[in-house]
Amino acid sequence: MICILTLAVLLQFVGCNNSDSSAVQKEVNKNSFTIHEISERDNGYIVPDPKSVNGEANVILHSREKAGEETNYDLSFLGFKNEVFITNYEVGNITGSGKNLVLAINEGKKDNNYEYIAVLDYNQKESYLIQTDMVACDGKDEQINLCDITGDGQDEIIYSNEPNRSLIWNMYTYDQNELKKMYSNVQSAELERDGFDIELIDDYKIKVKGRDFSYDETISLLDWDYKESELESEKFGYAYKNGKVNLKEGIPAEIKFLMAEKWEQGYAEYDYFKKASKENGIVLPLRIVLGEKEIGNLLVDLKYNAKTKEMEISRTWLQKIEE
Repeated sequence: MICILTLAVLLQFVGCNNSDSSAVQKEVNKNSFTIHEISERDNGYIVPDPKSVNGEANVILHSREKAGEETNYDLSFLGFKNEVFITNYEVGNITGSGKNLVLAINEGKKDNNYEYIAVLDYNQKESYLIQTDMVACDGKDEQINLCDITGDGQDEIIYSNEPNRSLIWNMYTYDQNELKKMYSNVQSAELERDGFDIELIDDYKIKVKGRDFSYDETISLLDWDYKESELESEKFGYAYKNGKVNLKEGIPAEIKFLMAEKWEQGYAEYDYFKKASKENGIVLPLRIVLGEKEIGNLLVDLKYNAKTKEMEISRTWLQKIEE
């Protein structure tokens, strides 16, 4: 009898603990959100303030298929005085609380119009905003890519805009209750073009060296199937003459800034950031140009250093462009 009574008390105690755990879980996740995309213009677009939401938030956004059409949103809770445009959005776990809404925001001003990135955390009823150093675009070619590049279980934000002469991109992370910039190739291109020196060498060779890290590679352009006559032609900038570097008339090789992979009817395509992760890093193909000819790529593998809390060059290699 005593054993039966003891077992009953234990079962009641376990049942209470399970009930409390379930209640806590519901409390933490009570503020989720659902996105409704609509294609019509001027049809009541709504992005609720996380602080004002109790229960599930209904977010009504203009369809991403209609990127480029200006639609107005009231985001005064983020500090904007006038209505703004949302040019792009994604969903990921930025703050560690679960599903967050990430927005790219254009104020629509003519001067000093820089894009903003906002993270809305409806689980914790918090909002975070940071200004990028990229000029705002209409959303047609820009990308928001979310990936856990640091390996802490939370997504970082990689925001890249419409390519023009080069592809501009920023990376952000959530740390100590705020969004922080991890890298910007506007502020510094030391992990890209500005991190390397390139030199032409006799016998139709090129040499690429890293400026602030250990990298030194020399390849023969003949091994890349270029002919001696080609490398001494106008198309290749008269780079060589009789097998020697043409210092007087020749055009030196250049490493160009990151660009889109291809253009189709005015639309730029690139997937440099879509496969990014802690394991894969970010691989950037920098173009090597000789005269009028793009002869190869300098591939730069960027990875996160947990000690310095910065992106660093993990490895680099030269690659011929397959035509």
